[in-house]
Amino acid sequence: MNGTKELHAAIEKIYRTALDADGWPSALVAVASVAGGSGALLMVVDPLTGAVRSIAAGGFEAAFVERYRDEFAPQDPWLKALVGRPAGAVVSSELLEAKRRQEGDPRLDEFLRAHDGGHVVGAVLGELRDDRSVIAVHRPRDAGAHKPAHLRHLELLLPHLRNALDLAARTAAAEARSACLEELLELLPMGIFLVDG
Repeated sequence: MNGTKELHAAIEKIYRTALDADGWPSALVAVASVAGGSGALLMVVDPLTGAVRSIAAGGFEAAFVERYRDEFAPQDPWLKALVGRPAGAVVSSELLEAKRRQEGDPRLDEFLRAHDGGHVVGAVLGELRDDRSVIAVHRPRDAGAHKPAHLRHLELLLPHLRNALDLAARTAAAEARSACLEELLELLPMGIFLVDG
């Protein structure tokens, strides 16, 4: 497979982010590169309202990410269609172009053009309570649509992205429990020693 070394490097970066969330921008740039894009967004989205609960980005300016999250994501017909898909199914913007033209906000197309956007592939990674975690890889308009190999590469990365998100969530929960127990021990009026065997 072409790009095997690049694919392995992206997988390594993905797993590093499970323990260090500051690594997401670099990992998402690697994911985008493997999937033929220039940038990627990892989002937790409310499928009913389109509100983005959290977002990590690689390959985009902070102002673009903020404006997309706050202003455009709730109206983005491509994102609305994506969050309704089953987990793991890679969807390209070309598949949804007719719907986008029909329902799209003209400001969104103008916004994407201003940021050299035009082609997107993405997938639902999983569900978090009532929300969906999704990945979206953007490719410049003049670069043409994503190629089938790009879609296959993204499909190969999806289980690793899911695992990293799951590991990060479990690690955060364990750290929160540990901090809570530590605070509880500090409140006890007596001294306690914890020892192992």
